[in-house]
Amino acid sequence: MLGLVYFPLDNIGKSTREWFYNSLQKPPENFRAKLQGGHLRPLGIRIGDLVFNFPDTLSVPPIEAVNKRNAEFEAPVLKLLATLEQKRQEMQKK
Repeated sequence: MLGLVYFPLDNIGKSTREWFYNSLQKPPENFRAKLQGGHLRPLGIRIGDLVFNFPDTLSVPPIEAVNKRNAEFEAPVLKLLATLEQKRQEMQKK
């Protein structure tokens, strides 16, 4: 099972994302997570209650609260992982 987290402003990963969609016809829509940001969105440095993001787009502030980052970035990723794990367990039962 394949899940894909992608960033519409990520021009570096765009060709790979399109290859998955067009050539492999994967993953299905419910195993995709479209998140705000660009190629460097997963990177950041946490100091206390703040995260310093790498400024690759203007869509994400350079500094944001950990809670905001968790809600907009980390929580959707964890939700996708949970969905994939549930599907994996269902497939093992068959």
